[in-house]
Amino acid sequence: MTDKKASTNHPIYELLAERWSPYAFAEQSVEEADLCALFEAAHWACSSYNEQPWRYIVATKEDPEQFQQLLSCLNKGNQVWARNAPVLALGVVSLKFTRNGKDNRAAVHDLGLAASNLVLEATARGLFVHEMIGILPDRAREAQLASLQFR
Repeated sequence: MTDKKASTNHPIYELLAERWSPYAFAEQSVEEADLCALFEAAHWACSSYNEQPWRYIVATKEDPEQFQQLLSCLNKGNQVWARNAPVLALGVVSLKFTRNGKDNRAAVHDLGLAASNLVLEATARGLFVHEMIGILPDRAREAQLASLQFR
């Protein structure tokens, strides 16, 4: 864990104050047990009708081809620093409820709640996450990411 903490206006839970998003990452892998715990934490996020409409597409440096495939879905600015991260994950959502096929207007909100759980679990484990929206959605669709691991 780092000693970098947010300077808050009011006292907050220490874990929240310790969370920050680095652009530089250590050249070390994330243990599989830790990685599983991050996505388990995301799994337990609140969601409309308990739909849990999100999935994460995950690539690690242990599989350079998959990592490069996911990295190519980021804009150039994010590729510069994200190529050094040990793990890349892309959150995706279903915009329709599985229970009735109707529009799920809460899907993206629910993904945000899942991401928050994931980030807090990472922080509690001394890991760091840098969320970004600088992705290339069309490239991600073309990249056949279904061959990568879903969590």
